[in-house]
Amino acid sequence: MTVVSDSVREDVLKLEQIPPLSATANELLRIAAEPDMDAKRLAAILDKDAALTARIIGLANSAFFGQSRPVLSMEDAIIRVLGQDMVRSLALSMALAGSFDISRCPAYDLRNYWVTALGTATLARDLAAAVGKPEVVHPDGAYLCGLLHSLGELALMHLRPDLMCDAVHAYLDDPSLDPIELERRHLGVDRWQAGEWLAFRWYLPEQVQHSIGFLGSGSYQGTHQALVQVVAAARAWVMASLAGDLPDLNPPDAAAEEFQRIVAHFHGRLDELKALAAALV
Repeated sequence: MTVVSDSVREDVLKLEQIPPLSATANELLRIAAEPDMDAKRLAAILDKDAALTARIIGLANSAFFGQSRPVLSMEDAIIRVLGQDMVRSLALSMALAGSFDISRCPAYDLRNYWVTALGTATLARDLAAAVGKPEVVHPDGAYLCGLLHSLGELALMHLRPDLMCDAVHAYLDDPSLDPIELERRHLGVDRWQAGEWLAFRWYLPEQVQHSIGFLGSGSYQGTHQALVQVVAAARAWVMASLAGDLPDLNPPDAAAEEFQRIVAHFHGRLDELKALAAALV
């Protein structure tokens, strides 16, 4: 069974079946583009949401960030461990993801969603930092785009749980199939189209809209070209790492050698990343 894609697009744009964003999510969206954010002010915003605060403090205390001293407050998590930009991006991604009801498809693996999102964000940030040109591709922007790149998957799970469940079960029956192609087959659209529509509807930063759209189209030549290519490369390497496939780049120059070093380091921390993702489920 296939749903006409325009019908799904209309649902995503209107969001009639999606609950309103929480007050915290709305406030985080409002401050998303503010370059200067006082740690106390950000902590005060997040402290209003006890569940979100608990999850972020839990992340800050995880083995992934290797803290020897416990993190006991949001302000401590911001100043000592994660930094304002990472906390803001993590909180926004968790608040947006929390808008969707995915309970109607028990077979859906939310932990895998977070492993992919966190992994793409982490690797994209590290690759952007290695580029060393924040005016071209900023590590914080790459991290946010990586976190939100698969948001459309949750939107489709919320809007069409029956059909997305069919796609999930088809993949579980035959993991050699492409999950994106299965979404197109069962729904008439995929997570990239839904995510781009959703990012537009929710007024997410332009770079987020473009990075999601690039993953679907495979071509982009705009202002954020370097950033969206870094995010796409990060996602491809995360998926390869999760599949146990880490190709040897046989680097011909220093830049490729640095890329391989970053990816190998990431691959070695996969177990820590999976534990981090599990804390978000």
